[in-house]
Amino acid sequence: MYELKLSNGISSSYQSTVDKYLFGTGQGTGWSPPSWAALSDIVSRIMNRHTPGMKLKHPDGSCVDRTLDSFVDDTNGGLTTDGFNDFTPSSPTSPVQKQPTLYAQTEANVQFYGRVLFTTGGRLALHKCDISLLRTIWRNGMRRYENTHITTRPLAIQQGISQEYQEIKIVSPKEARRMLGVYVAPDGNCTLQAKLLRSKSEVWSQRIKNNRMATFEVLMSYTQGLMKSLEFPLGVSLLTESQCKHIQAPALSCCLQKTGVLSTISRSVVFGPKRFCGLGFSNLYTEAGIQKLELLIGHTRKFDVPGQILDVAVACLQQEVGISTPVFSSSYSLYSSIVTPSWCQYLWKFLYDISGSIQYEKIWTPKACFKNDTNIMEHIVNMNFSAQQKYQINICRLYKRVYYQKV
Repeated sequence: MYELKLSNGISSSYQSTVDKYLFGTGQGTGWSPPSWAALSDIVSRIMNRHTPGMKLKHPDGSCVDRTLDSFVDDTNGGLTTDGFNDFTPSSPTSPVQKQPTLYAQTEANVQFYGRVLFTTGGRLALHKCDISLLRTIWRNGMRRYENTHITTRPLAIQQGISQEYQEIKIVSPKEARRMLGVYVAPDGNCTLQAKLLRSKSEVWSQRIKNNRMATFEVLMSYTQGLMKSLEFPLGVSLLTESQCKHIQAPALSCCLQKTGVLSTISRSVVFGPKRFCGLGFSNLYTEAGIQKLELLIGHTRKFDVPGQILDVAVACLQQEVGISTPVFSSSYSLYSSIVTPSWCQYLWKFLYDISGSIQYEKIWTPKACFKNDTNIMEHIVNMNFSAQQKYQINICRLYKRVYYQKV
């Protein structure tokens, strides 16, 4: 039985009945976070033991295993081909047996998670759930994600003690979904995120134009209200510099006009530090790069689970580029044509734009077998090939798993 304490007093009680079940401890209650933290730890251990998950492979042969990632009651699960192939049920009577296909195993994982969650008093909100099946195909020498949502039926899941099946739809790799306030598509595109942030900027500028506010009030609203909202998803999104400019443009122009500054003033002055006689406004693209740097440096130093995953991501970027020097200390412009868009690639580009670099104490780089071997890609990028030809040469090199040539 629950009662809510409101400003007008304590509400009438409500409780779970046979006709209408209540699941969980209640949205927004004070005991929900610690209660769910304790439960989710147990649920995660059960899932790790009885279901296959993701194997994120480091080029040096090590792996980071992940089954679930949870933030309070928002949970993401994953399954990779390696995680599926290497999975062995803990016993013949294991509640989740190995399935014949990756799709069937995903369905079994979700069904098992839903049942475990039900035993804790919770329940899957199937209308908020979705599944992405990522299968790569090659077209004209370029990698693409197959449209599996068109050819694959939705997952059929039973809820609680019900014998009826409900569906979880398969979404397109291009379709962004909301995750903790951030919209990211499985293929990495941030088109929807950019559109929503641009809409926020336009709405704010329209409201400010129609209000009589003092200069300090406009600045406070812009810096402490709107900009904080726009900056929130930047650390984990892949918004390009042009997208960041497009998002910030209407609000910045409005703010400058309302504070008595010509809106066409050079952006070098607008974003320049005040100690150099600039106006000191924040640049969204710069803030995005700074957030990524903070995430990388902070988690790498802790070497927690996100730090281990980032270590794998940086090593995979190093493997893809194929050079013998650390990528974050190398020239991005030379290798930009052979790099797949990713979180690490965007950080590398930002470092290049600000003439910065990161030096790791220990970072994986491909090792030469013989003393006089020379790196293939360090030669290729300096040759008179087109960007497409360099990319295709690198794809062939990766397929053959070679880095050096004998001299």
